[in-house]
Amino acid sequence: MNKNKGFILSTYVYILLVFFLLILSTMLAVLNNTRILSNKLKEQSSNTSGLINKDFSFVMLGDKGILLRKGEDFIDPGFIIKSSGGVDLSNIVKVTDSINNDVIGNYERIYTATYNGVTKELKRIVHVVDNNASNYLTALYEYKSNDNGLIKDDTVDKNIRYSGNYVKNYVEFGNDNELWRIIGIFNVTTASGKTEKLMKIVRNDLIGAYSWDSSTGNNDGAHTDGEVNDGYGVNQWGASTYTDGSAYEGADLMRELNTLYLNQESGTCYNGSSNASTTCNFSTTGIKDTYRGMIESVVWNTGAFSWGQSAKTAYQAERGTTTGQICKGTTYQNGAYCTDTVKRTTTWEGRVGLIYPSDYGYGSTNTSCRNNINDNTNFSCKNDNWLHNNTYYWTLSPFAPSDHSNDAWLVVSGGFVDGGYARGGYGVRPSVYLKSDVSITSGDGSSNNPYKLSVT
Repeated sequence: MNKNKGFILSTYVYILLVFFLLILSTMLAVLNNTRILSNKLKEQSSNTSGLINKDFSFVMLGDKGILLRKGEDFIDPGFIIKSSGGVDLSNIVKVTDSINNDVIGNYERIYTATYNGVTKELKRIVHVVDNNASNYLTALYEYKSNDNGLIKDDTVDKNIRYSGNYVKNYVEFGNDNELWRIIGIFNVTTASGKTEKLMKIVRNDLIGAYSWDSSTGNNDGAHTDGEVNDGYGVNQWGASTYTDGSAYEGADLMRELNTLYLNQESGTCYNGSSNASTTCNFSTTGIKDTYRGMIESVVWNTGAFSWGQSAKTAYQAERGTTTGQICKGTTYQNGAYCTDTVKRTTTWEGRVGLIYPSDYGYGSTNTSCRNNINDNTNFSCKNDNWLHNNTYYWTLSPFAPSDHSNDAWLVVSGGFVDGGYARGGYGVRPSVYLKSDVSITSGDGSSNNPYKLSVT
């Protein structure tokens, strides 16, 4: 009797064990299928482009639209094509196009692949454009404005500019291997009276520290040199006249840039008040004759303004009729030195100038900076601004508060635009407009591969 009970109990245990194993194997199968389904769902959810399916993946590398200068070789960024098992299928891809890099136009480059009865096609547009410097930059904005730092500003002229900190706007200029930066494309009146869209550039580094003007007058003895405005400078950039009709040759820095620096010469420069002079030698740092011929003589605007300017209002004021000399008379007035009798002008014709305060404001993508380039509280203009270089350097515009005739605007290291005595020895970054026949022959605008220029 006890033996039968033992046999029956063993049978029950065996049945339960088999039943348990069946349940376990079923659960493992369900879990495995769930994992496979989950992975498939993840793969599908990560495939937002719709280019990957159960057959093969086919993805184009690089931009869907590529800008090519006329005559520039096309380098295909390529593609990636793989089976669902990860096997490379590059050998099945057929590429067709009719690109002619010598003829301006838009061309399609088509990539076609057929695998397991499934055909997929990718298209790339190649834009062959004029290699003229101004036209090329305009095309670069139109085709790739979202990823290269080029913007169209909100001024009445709608200029195309580089804005932001990480922009590819380097160009070789001045001397071989010397770097300048492209500010943008502007409508400019040339010395011949023609209005043209010209590229404006600025030297990447300083050429030194010099006075905007040191009250030296003309050094001709006709006026009391070094005593005008008590030696604090005269904020008239271009040549003009005194009220007695005699000639005023213009600010010291204007003359130094357009004679000594432009022609790779040595001479006397000024970097302090009342005739404080120094010897400047531009024999190696001046503009080499190869590049000198690319510079256009244009009409620069020298309108003056005071505090609280946005980039837009500064741009308007630079092109306005307010002059640098606000206070009048021959005596010290209201905390300012106003003894000069130089007639002020709001335009100047020449070849080498400086950036405008508005250029600095539009160089930043920061909204607070755009709204107030004189922001000395939050220093917003140093944010995301390729023109900010942690130094003091001069701009072209006179500073015109209610009682000054000796100040000009400068960029300060803190990151805003401030007024300073023209006598001050601050940094100088020359700026020029390039002639309309200057072309970009090579380069991608990076510091390691800057644009190279030629005259067509």
